Amino acid sequence: MAAIRCCLLSGILTASFALSGCTGDAPAPSPTGSASPSTAAPSGATSAPPVNALPTASAAPLPQGRAQEIESALKSAQLADLQKAVALPTTATLSPDVLAALKGIKNLHLDPATFHPISASSAVIDGSTEGQQWLVYLVLDAGVWKIAATEPK
Repeated sequence: MAAIRCCLLSGILTASFALSGCTGDAPAPSPTGSASPSTAAPSGATSAPPVNALPTASAAPLPQGRAQEIESALKSAQLADLQKAVALPTTATLSPDVLAALKGIKNLHLDPATFHPISASSAVIDGSTEGQQWLVYLVLDAGVWKIAATEPK
């Protein structure tokens, strides 16, 4: 599966594909962050959340059927369809090689039961392809949940 990485352009969270052929991408910090020894709980603390725990927030639910719409759009690998499923800058251009690589993601399955909001406009969902598990980051783009990034599990 082609990994997607987050970008922050013009104050809007967007995504770009981590493949050559995508233009207009500027790297942004990872949405998951990581703990360093300086942020660890002091010894003697009674409880601390796990280092890899995701925050929980209230957000719009994932509408029934949206996961399947995203899966179908990725199978198409046409730019117009991708823009319905992946948060891309409006000026993004994708080379034919990138479109072909995305079309190869025919067996992506998103599990709606794992949808987990992490802010009012972002969430994660579990995804899988043949033999690979993915953490898929979603953003709410004009009221529609779209892929912002992916990360192998």
